Amino acid sequence: MFNQKIKSMFQKFSILFITTLLCFFVSCGKGNNNKNESNNNDDSSIEGQEDQPSKTPSGPVTNDNKDKEIVDKLKKEGFLKSDDVNEIEEDYPVLSILIIKKKTDLVKELLDHSKIDVNKKGHIKKGVNFTPLYLAFSNNDFKSVEYLIDKNADFTIEDPLDKNSALNLAVIKGKFDLIKKMYNKNPDKFKKIINNKNVEGYTPLNLAQSKEISDFLIEKGAKRSNEI
Repeated sequence: MFNQKIKSMFQKFSILFITTLLCFFVSCGKGNNNKNESNNNDDSSIEGQEDQPSKTPSGPVTNDNKDKEIVDKLKKEGFLKSDDVNEIEEDYPVLSILIIKKKTDLVKELLDHSKIDVNKKGHIKKGVNFTPLYLAFSNNDFKSVEYLIDKNADFTIEDPLDKNSALNLAVIKGKFDLIKKMYNKNPDKFKKIINNKNVEGYTPLNLAQSKEISDFLIEKGAKRSNEI
């Protein structure tokens, strides 16, 4: 009797153990199936994406498009008649006219034109052959001066009358930030004119009125006219 009970308990335990194993394997199988289905769904979604036509942008803004926008705006504002951004109007190129009229925002836009001549002078026969950079300094339009230097305006060009360069004007006006900007833009060019004399025989160091500017110029190799 006792043996029969033991046998019966053993059979129940075996059935329970086998049932548990079956449930475990079944659940694992379902998990794998779910993973496979998920992978299949992912694959199908990728395939669907590949089949969809790619969205192409409307296109980058080219130089031609940007140039046209600038020209059209200047025409609308009445500063330009043709598509030539370097044309002479009223004895000056358009860039110089904008500087004289202190149209700083338009100066900045025009300097982004791919064909702008940042050093174009006014009509030589009229005695107004100044560079835009010289005019900007003379007109105290220092924001335009910054824009011009950033666009590689030549600060070594001298005024034909007084022989002052843009460096001289920056020194005379005490614009230490612009002096440093010119130096940082092109140290070699800066050093080539650092001891040039104007029509009165003054070098930039002679014209300096602050210790800050004098010390900076001396550090870069500047001398007074009597030292040359």
